[in-house]
Formats: sequence, structure tokens, C-alpha cells
Amino acid sequence: MSGFDSRATNFGDQWGFGPDSRGVEVARTDVELAAAPLPGVPVSTVGVPTPPVATELDALVAVLCGFAHRGADEYAIQESVQRALHAQGVRFEREVRLSATDRVDFLVSGAIAVEVKTAGKQLRVVRQLQRYAGHGRVAAVVLASTRIALVAGLPRVLAGKPVVGVVLPGGVL
Repeated sequence: MSGFDSRATNFGDQWGFGPDSRGVEVARTDVELAAAPLPGVPVSTVGVPTPPVATELDALVAVLCGFAHRGADEYAIQESVQRALHAQGVRFEREVRLSATDRVDFLVSGAIAVEVKTAGKQLRVVRQLQRYAGHGRVAAVVLASTRIALVAGLPRVLAGKPVVGVVLPGGVL
């Protein structure tokens, strides 16, 4: 059994989960909630989002996927994400310090950490997301990326918090 049980909330039904060609249960949208954890990254099996967090995640993913995010680099994609959030009236803070060493790109609704990535090694990104998930003020973590390779295989839960990967429409120019 995977770390996500869609029977616990209606979250799974809204995303349209189903098996891929390998029989692994994944989302059938631009959002990847992958089943396989990465080697060396501990994954909790207790991170089913509560209904309020699930609703916030649904709305956030819709906003992120509703815009074409184009830019020459990661900073430009972050600016595009900021414009999308602002245009839809989403409450967020930019470059939020969670600790002396951790600073997340966006904190949405005071509890959803959003990290934007256009490059990098997936294992390093997952470890960064795990640190964010370990902070008490973070209820969920979203990885927004222009690269499918960074989102595919992303654990569903880190540090007991739900994790969602979003492939941003558009891309790096």
C-alpha cells in the first residue's frame, strides 16, 4: 500500500488516480503524486492531507497550472508564479525564512510551502523539500517545476506532510 489513501478524503478522487503502464498508482493530470520514494529519503506513511489542506492544494494547483510560465531562468519562473498567485488573489509570502538555513520560495495561505525548481538533481531537491516539511508551520509542500524529471517519482509524503509535484505549463526559454 502506498503512503496515500484516497479513501481518507476525497482528495484522491479529485486528482483521478490510476495505474500507469508499470501498475504504479499515479495522478492522471499535470500533477504527479508519484508512488516510489527515492533511495535514501525516509518517507512517512501518515501524511494524508486533511480536508482544508486538500482544498487549498487543489486551488493552488489549479492556479499554477492555469498560467503559462515562461522565463529564461528559475528567478523568471518564480516571478511568473508570483504573478499567477497575485492575479488569482492567493494569499502568499515570498522568500520566507523557515529557519536560519531554510528559505522557501513561497508560503501560501501561511502553511503551504512552494518551491520552484528549473534544474538540479532530484534527490537533492527532495532532501530540501523534506527539510521544509519538517518545520511546524508547514502543513504541505508543493514542488513547482518546468521539468517533468524533477516531479516524476516525487514522494507523496515527507516528514508526515503531503507533497505535491506540479509540472508548470510553459517552461524555461
